Amino acid sequence: DIAKILIERLGDPDYMHNVSIKTIMKYDIMTAEPISDIRRVAKVMVKYHLSCIPIVESGSEKVVGIISRSDILRAVSSDQHFQLWA
Repeated sequence: DIAKILIERLGDPDYMHNVSIKTIMKYDIMTAEPISDIRRVAKVMVKYHLSCIPIVESGSEKVVGIISRSDILRAVSSDQHFQLWA
């Protein structure tokens, strides 16, 4: 979102110096819990074209981590017993 705004407002330096993250961030986002099945998370990321998903503590809005496509690829490529399509 930040990169998109930067590109759209490239010619407006006043905006860039005065804008806050709060005005450009999204509030309705997809999240997962730490116990989520990595296969379901991967499917959601592909379906909605997401590059990462925040991981939130169950029953709260506290972000405890973030998982990215590269994290999933690293897990799949490093564990020969991991079966993504099972």
